[in-house]
Amino acid sequence: MSPLYLPASPCISPASRARLEEEQERAAGLEAEKGALAQQLQEARQEATHSRAALREVQQELEDEREARARADKQLAQALGHG
Repeated sequence: MSPLYLPASPCISPASRARLEEEQERAAGLEAEKGALAQQLQEARQEATHSRAALREVQQELEDEREARARADKQLAQALGHG
């Protein structure tokens, strides 16, 4: 944020001008902090998205393993029942 240009004026006291400049610096600092927090939020969202995708993948692998085990158990039971 660029500072506001205030020409020398008898209507604005030096104290008021200094206060305004302080507020402008504070606002600029807050804007920078806001930008950094927005970047952190974006990174956290991306990480959460990746984590959700990894979790879904692991859950699918677990389900596939359960199904394979159930098929193997069924085949074994049939083999033992016919033997």
